[in-house]
Amino acid sequence: LFHEIVALVSQLASQVSVSFTFDDGNVSDLVIGARELTKQGFVGTFFVLSSRIGQKGSLSAENIGELHSMGHQIGLHGADHKDWTQLNDEGRNREFVQAKKIISDITETSVEHAAIPFGRYNRHVLKTLKEEGYKYVYSSDKGPWRGGQYPIPRTSLTSDMTLKTVEE
Repeated sequence: LFHEIVALVSQLASQVSVSFTFDDGNVSDLVIGARELTKQGFVGTFFVLSSRIGQKGSLSAENIGELHSMGHQIGLHGADHKDWTQLNDEGRNREFVQAKKIISDITETSVEHAAIPFGRYNRHVLKTLKEEGYKYVYSSDKGPWRGGQYPIPRTSLTSDMTLKTVEE
């Protein structure tokens, strides 16, 4: 389905604007996602969990560097995939600041993109993310982005979707 969607977006590129994002930092993001996007001339944003870097099934620092060198954007999904609305000051520091530094050190660029785990956020989370320099924050709110929204809504692909439901 992913390959079909990328092909469809390629055909409709002059009519619609689509962004491809990937959460969690799985190896499949590189092996399947990034390679297909690159082949079709698209750039994706890959949101990494810093504590999973190098773990089995997850992207290594070298993989993240490869994604970055392919022209893809690397963003933050936190350190431990926690509900950001439940964090104390120490947790926010780990999830927003320390995790960002780890990813930034790997890519040797600033990290300005973040994807909210579980899609759970509140005003305090959004305020903190802005204060920490995240210019682009993505939620799991469905629907199109209408410029200027913070967070940016995304529609996730699910196993029950078909190419027809994506087209609609």
